[in-house]
Amino acid sequence: MADASKVIPEHFGKAVMDAVSDFARNGIADPAALDAKWFEHIKDDNVRAAICDTFYGARWIYKVGLALLVDGKEQYAHVRAQVIDYGSICEMLLAEMIVHGLSKGKFKSTQFKFRDTTKRQHIQWSRFNDIRPAVQSQKFWWHIAVAREEHIVTRELAKDLDGLRAIRNTVHITAKINSNTTYHLPMSARALETLQKTINQTKSWYNRNK
Repeated sequence: MADASKVIPEHFGKAVMDAVSDFARNGIADPAALDAKWFEHIKDDNVRAAICDTFYGARWIYKVGLALLVDGKEQYAHVRAQVIDYGSICEMLLAEMIVHGLSKGKFKSTQFKFRDTTKRQHIQWSRFNDIRPAVQSQKFWWHIAVAREEHIVTRELAKDLDGLRAIRNTVHITAKINSNTTYHLPMSARALETLQKTINQTKSWYNRNK
């Protein structure tokens, strides 16, 4: 016969975890739904799947934080994870639009031709058989600069993306220390808002430039 002193806590613990999981999943679109409705303008299957999984994971972390009423250092960790993921998704969205723009000959300005802000280090795009890895290897600031100059995103959103980039870079501990960054709930909300605007504006640009 099972020891009730062990069975009851085990069942209680499972019930608690199931309740937390159910709460966290409620209201979050699964990756398949994100694929079909949010990120259909991303045409590379692997990139789109990675974006969907990352976004789902960030929203999951947010809902788990709500369920557990995390505070202090725990809330700090939850917010940091969300902001870093939102920033990474924004960077990938811009990169994919730049890949599309280069492939289709849609760009009319000059920043995409250079590796730096002084526009001295020229990029020979014609020498790449596959430009996606070359675009992805550029820095987040470069993606923002090209996207702003080519009107993929507005100047206002580019400014918000630069702010998110600075926070996202605190994934490096040295950058976090030097910037004295403190993570808090409004920071997560602003990062999500920036991501939502980036989704909308990149999708709009793509539909105008197929």
